[in-house]
Amino acid sequence: MSLVSSTIPNLIGGISQQPASIRLKTQGSAQINGISDVVDGLQKRPGTEHIAKISTSSLSGAFIHALKRDEDEAYIVLLTGTGTNVSDRIKIFDKSGVAKTVNVRAAGDTISDAALTSGTLYDAVKAYLAAGTPQTAFAATTIADYTFVLNNTITVAKSSTVSSKRNPEALVYIATGDYATDYKIEVRKAGTGSYVTAAELTTYDTNAAASKGYEKVIATNTIASELASDPGTEETASSDVTALDETLTSTTWIGGGSDPFRSSTSIVVVSNTGTVTQSSHGLTTGEKIELRGSGTGALNGNYTVTKTGDSTYTITTAGVANATYTDAYASYDFTITTQGSVIHIQSGGLNQDFDIQVTDSRGNVYTRVFKDQYPSFTRLPGHGPTEAVGMTVKITGDSAKYQDDFYVKLNDNKNGVWEETVGPGLQDALDADTLPIQLIKESDGSFSLKQTPWGSRVAGDDQTNDFPSFVGKEINDIFFHQNRLGVLADENVIFTESGEFYNWFRPTVLTSLETNPIDVAVSNNKVSILKHAVPFSESILIFSDLTQFIMKSSEYLSPSNVSLNVTTEFEADLTAKPVGAGRFVFFATDNGAHTGIREYFVEVDSETNDAVEITSHIPQYIKGGVKHMAASSNNDTLLVLSDSSDATKTMYVYRYFWQGTNKLQSAWSKFTFDSTVITAEFLQDEIYLVVQRGSNVYLEKLKLSQDDSVAIMSAEHPVHLDRRVKVTTTATFDSFTSTYYADGNSTDYSDNTSVVYVSKYGELLGSTTTNILQGSHTGGNSVTTLVDSSATFETNGVYNGASITNNNEGATGTINATVSSETAASTTLTWDATETYSLTLNKVKQAITKDGFVYAGINYEFEYEFSEIMVTQGENDTPLTNGRLQVRNMTVLYSNTGYFTMEINASQRDADTYVFNGRITSDSGHTLNNTPLDTGSYKFPVLSKSSEVVVKLKNDTFLPCIFQSAEWEGLWNLRSQYMR
Repeated sequence: MSLVSSTIPNLIGGISQQPASIRLKTQGSAQINGISDVVDGLQKRPGTEHIAKISTSSLSGAFIHALKRDEDEAYIVLLTGTGTNVSDRIKIFDKSGVAKTVNVRAAGDTISDAALTSGTLYDAVKAYLAAGTPQTAFAATTIADYTFVLNNTITVAKSSTVSSKRNPEALVYIATGDYATDYKIEVRKAGTGSYVTAAELTTYDTNAAASKGYEKVIATNTIASELASDPGTEETASSDVTALDETLTSTTWIGGGSDPFRSSTSIVVVSNTGTVTQSSHGLTTGEKIELRGSGTGALNGNYTVTKTGDSTYTITTAGVANATYTDAYASYDFTITTQGSVIHIQSGGLNQDFDIQVTDSRGNVYTRVFKDQYPSFTRLPGHGPTEAVGMTVKITGDSAKYQDDFYVKLNDNKNGVWEETVGPGLQDALDADTLPIQLIKESDGSFSLKQTPWGSRVAGDDQTNDFPSFVGKEINDIFFHQNRLGVLADENVIFTESGEFYNWFRPTVLTSLETNPIDVAVSNNKVSILKHAVPFSESILIFSDLTQFIMKSSEYLSPSNVSLNVTTEFEADLTAKPVGAGRFVFFATDNGAHTGIREYFVEVDSETNDAVEITSHIPQYIKGGVKHMAASSNNDTLLVLSDSSDATKTMYVYRYFWQGTNKLQSAWSKFTFDSTVITAEFLQDEIYLVVQRGSNVYLEKLKLSQDDSVAIMSAEHPVHLDRRVKVTTTATFDSFTSTYYADGNSTDYSDNTSVVYVSKYGELLGSTTTNILQGSHTGGNSVTTLVDSSATFETNGVYNGASITNNNEGATGTINATVSSETAASTTLTWDATETYSLTLNKVKQAITKDGFVYAGINYEFEYEFSEIMVTQGENDTPLTNGRLQVRNMTVLYSNTGYFTMEINASQRDADTYVFNGRITSDSGHTLNNTPLDTGSYKFPVLSKSSEVVVKLKNDTFLPCIFQSAEWEGLWNLRSQYMR
């Protein structure tokens, strides 16, 4: 048997569930409410600070978004998914727990406009905020003062509105005038029958033109004018002109051939249901006609036709029963206008569509006609009548130029300005009721909820500029990357136009711009429904249940250089959104009844991507699934909240530290609280917690850096209390629970029995701590001034309001508000000489009055359980198991520590507890009115077989404890000698 010893170099390795023989020395079996800090060592976590009660009804299951505006201004946004009003479904609080006003407004309204409290728009916003499981139904991303809120249970739809469509129209352009040339305009009912002449003229030959004036005969504007309207005396034509106003605008067709639009002039209304009998009427459903008649109840006006047979149809307005109309006629309501050499022809209220062609006797090169579409943009006329402004023409693309079809609209008829436009009569907008809404931080501190003013399609049609692929699908996530708003839907990643966060359409189809919207699908042999996107190291990491994709681009994100490729293939539990921290992204994996966490990173040297499981050594630590994660690159910390009913008051904490490419720390532990943790978010070095006790919900914070109490405590130490508040007046102490916790519920400490108070000097005052002083009155008889030369009544008011009892008479009263001197105090009692008294002081009030504050809160326990101590050898610390180790004692190295206990739980015997309270008798700095904090080492006996003892460090007080390392000493009995 030999005496052996060894060290545990540090205690910052967190916990491990591996067998003790293969654990690292720096890992323990349990760590609760401790922080593994690579600088200071293992220490008790800071307490939570009470900020405010934010709700009296449960917020369990709510979606919570941290809106971080800057270092000093941040807000907590809660979406409940239920409630009668919008204010029930969204709640916003600032860092101080103050509720912020949320108003519903129209997209273009400002804070000077009245907020909406009802109506169609209000109801649409409220409906978008409805969800049965809000925690998983909502997502949000913030860009400056604008937060986009997504409901992923709503299917995106197109708006029912369509782009404007004008009545059928055409432009006839007389490009060239010449002698003895025939110009003809022919029309027919759209898609049916043969063309018939609607206008025709033949110009004079050169001989006849001499008498008319050469220029007039071949003036294109005159030719156009006479084709449009019969002048009576022709300037250009060698014979009588057939003009458009004699055909298309007349009640009787007088052109050559048969009437191209109607074949009968006799209409009889046979019943008041609107059924009309007309032999061979040739009408189609949806067509409009004008009835002109004489007779009783004549139905003069425009009617929409519903075809019921070859000889019957109905009109939308019922007629008069059995009334016969003679002379009724379906007339033409075309308008004909000219400007220069251009004729504009347009159907009126009847909306009669037509086909048109123009010919000339010069090989049809002197005339052009434009209706619906044309093959060349450059041949469009440079002017036109005012009535033509707004006319749209589709320019069929030139395949030789790889040019798509596009649409142009006449915007300036005088200067011939044609602008690109959207195809007519198409759905060109998204339904704002089904798309993310905006939450806007206003200048007055309030917030406005608005439907997002999503842009409409302004060019092309469904073939050249289709709707984004998320239409008809649910959007799963929303994010921001490289000056674009992005969403995930099904297997697609869709981005808005660069710099235009509301536009999902190409602004032009004439060319492909690098700023165009992006809509790409993943390429994978597995079905990959994309759930979450995390901007990461100048790229985007995108998650499906089975695969991780990375989206990259060279230099900048554009349609031409974007790539979306598989990067890793790990199964993921995406209930909680993955979180990024610097160059790492953390995501959860399903391990049955427990959850694992993977850490995705890029290996720079090898240019490979990997996602290692950082919970491989604690496979059964995180219970259930993960409902929320938060990470901080400043603090190298990951927070994990479980959805397990057994872990509602637990927050799992992962601390890591990299030095270059070497990972020096990978430590798991957990924080436990007295309340259900709904969510946790980082803001700089502070963790903001939303917690629930009973039905009440509170906002609290936990500061990871130096505690605020350090600067004001006499011994400059933190005060480790949860729900901590700083009580600065005796009035707020008297009404403590109503001022702070205010629950009327014992589990929320309204009875005040679980609350403890700590003075500036580190004295634990408890909740009802009192101090009774005895004394003798040495003044005169029958006076109300207590005089006691042997007592000292401090004139700073420490004793003001204290309870006092006359021991001789049994009477009780109080010391009045003013202490007259250090030996006299005015009271509510009358005293006689030599009477004795007892003075009862509330030590909490005394401390508040004397020092200006006390800290109040509840205790929580720190615990660290050492791994089984084993004898090892070699550089790899190979454990030796062929022997018995009897641990004699252990020593822990600590710093700035005020209290801890060592608990020794050996098999077959009662637990032993050794207390360290920081008071070292030989240390002159440890005075009675100060909290003792000490740095040194503490040795305690173990006296147990190493495999049959559990050693724990504990601290359930408000005082700090920090541990750097540990040592042990024991007797090692080796049964046999190892051979090499």
